[in-house]
Amino acid sequence: MGCCGGDDDDEDVNDNPGPDISRRCTDLCCLPVLLIFTLWPLSVILLLKDVDGALALTHGHDHYGQFCGREKLRDKGYVFYPDLSTDLKQDPSLMNRYGVCVEKCPDQFGKAEDYPGEGGMPMRYPENPTWLADLPTFELAGRCIPYDPPPNYTTAVEFCGDPQCKVIDKQSMPSSPREVCGLHRDGTWNFWLLEKADDALVDGWRREGVEPKVIDARVEMAGSGKDDCKVKVLRETRVRTESADTHVIISLLTKYTGYLFRVSTQIYDNRAIVIGLGVGGSMVLSFIIVMGFAFCVQCILNVLMTCLFLVLICMDYVLFFQAGLITGRKGRMILDAFGKAVNVEVPDQMEALLQEQANTEEWQTIYKWSSS
Repeated sequence: MGCCGGDDDDEDVNDNPGPDISRRCTDLCCLPVLLIFTLWPLSVILLLKDVDGALALTHGHDHYGQFCGREKLRDKGYVFYPDLSTDLKQDPSLMNRYGVCVEKCPDQFGKAEDYPGEGGMPMRYPENPTWLADLPTFELAGRCIPYDPPPNYTTAVEFCGDPQCKVIDKQSMPSSPREVCGLHRDGTWNFWLLEKADDALVDGWRREGVEPKVIDARVEMAGSGKDDCKVKVLRETRVRTESADTHVIISLLTKYTGYLFRVSTQIYDNRAIVIGLGVGGSMVLSFIIVMGFAFCVQCILNVLMTCLFLVLICMDYVLFFQAGLITGRKGRMILDAFGKAVNVEVPDQMEALLQEQANTEEWQTIYKWSSS
């Protein structure tokens, strides 16, 4: 074998060709995720280079550009945005918001006092510096985040829909529970009460001209014939107070923040159960699985695979039957929500179009492929 190569060297090269030089890019779908996690810290650094360190992450600033909870505003550690609808009209990106530093985030219809200062945006209403919070707010990273308010008053009454109510004259005294009917104005006049009447129902009878003695007899008679009912109906009344001129985008955002606030509150109120189930439950389940693998691997694998398939079956059912994707009902729900949000009447022909689109062969193929 010579160092300059020969027949033996050629045979060695053929026997060991080396690595495959036909390389290609793989896992391209992960490239956007990598770019996001790479560029995100750089973007944060660039955005914070002109402000006072990381204060912008935990402290908001008022309309003068002063950080809340710092220097002169040390006692006012939260920024409240009292006029987001106007801010959105002036700047759809909401980058320039009119903020007021407050000691604590106001509740609904609470007040926040504006104050004079220099720089930034001037006071919008110097003659009336008091702002009224039309939505409730919660504290998050030094900001007062508005959210969709819960109902101020909620009541529910159970009716019977089948058999229907025996409608009698307004001034006639009821002789049986089936003669204690609901109201004409809300469509419950053909239902009869299965429980005691609430204040809203009594006030409705009074407004419809029923005599006080007849109302007293109805209240006394209501709720004594539950065993004769086949179909029960629930009449629920909710009263909620909110601003009448809130921008539609602000209303949409506060619905999501309201949901986030309610879920977070429930988790915090039940934190002992959440931590117990999350930490203790996972430890117990992991111990059972580990011990089970040591004794009956096949049984554990069968149970886990069965649970997986049950979850997939439930997801498939909810997606394609309950959500109404195949029938086009989901699209109709989106159109109805859009029409209510922008106060635009959606043509009825759109429903037929959605139905036709959902039943086309191409979409049916997509649905079948997704469900499989």
